[in-house]
Amino acid sequence: MTDYLSYFLPFIATYIVTYALCIKPFALAKPSNRGLHYKDTATSGGIAIMVGLLIFHFFSQFPLVILISLFLITIIGSLDDKYSLSKIQRFSLQLLLSVLLIYESTDVHDKSLIYMFFSLIVLVYFINMVNFIDGIDGLVAMQAIFVFIAIYMLLDVPDFLGMIAVILGFLFFNRPPNAKIFLGSSGSYLIGYLLGTITIIYGSIIGTLMIILMTTFIVDSLVVIVRRFFQKYFESTRLIASIKYVTQAHCTHTYQNMTKEFNSHSKSLLVITLYNYLWCLPVAYLYLKNFTFTTWYELKDLDGGDPVIFLLYILLAFAPYLIFCITNQLKNSAKQYE
Repeated sequence: MTDYLSYFLPFIATYIVTYALCIKPFALAKPSNRGLHYKDTATSGGIAIMVGLLIFHFFSQFPLVILISLFLITIIGSLDDKYSLSKIQRFSLQLLLSVLLIYESTDVHDKSLIYMFFSLIVLVYFINMVNFIDGIDGLVAMQAIFVFIAIYMLLDVPDFLGMIAVILGFLFFNRPPNAKIFLGSSGSYLIGYLLGTITIIYGSIIGTLMIILMTTFIVDSLVVIVRRFFQKYFESTRLIASIKYVTQAHCTHTYQNMTKEFNSHSKSLLVITLYNYLWCLPVAYLYLKNFTFTTWYELKDLDGGDPVIFLLYILLAFAPYLIFCITNQLKNSAKQYE
């Protein structure tokens, strides 16, 4: 009975708070040229997800430093939703919180400065990557559910069932075709921070597994970042201006282009979901077959193996979607000049 309650109560808590936020929004997302919604919509759904995670904490006992960090990143995102923090304020707060988490949750005496710096880059990138990609109904929630389902299937980690229950409580109101509430910065920061924490805290094997499972988000965001940087750099030959251009709001991600072409959030979501389950999940399974372990926690202390193997599986997961994204970007760039 306790197992069922540990999943049911967080689900109900998230569902109720999400419903309340739909009725009386904490913040509103207004239509814009870069958005794909056409009316004022409640946002900051991360508040509801955080409430669900707090309830789940009573059953799973997250490490306290992670729970506090998740709570604080949700607060930062909520302030951004309500008051539109500046880029400097957002990035500085993300950076500070990421440094504190890495310092408190890893054995700094056994880790090199390169490892610590790389972990910091990964965590901050995951926060902003998920925020970049949060642009159509249900996409981030469905991606998070896929990752948690995959880890549960591959490693038999019961705690991830609770996380699935929490996200489902929100997804009921965020699903296409007519989402009643968005994640907002509070939700995208929270989910990005959670996924980034799993990637850096539990060792290189699980970290690689997370990169494979997050292929669609990583590839889409990187392709757009690289394209926009060089597009501006070739025009201006100014490094700082090119970096600023990357951070400006836009509507040119591959998933956004798909949504406009299909005139449907649901069809774009279906394409990404199929790629996740039919390609990324099998690649992740094949990657794990390289290691011998009894419980998932043993992976934390295992050597990550041959770097060539690591690169091979990352490339295998990335290649089809990378080709698809580059083709999509080139096609839509060509349309601008027709």
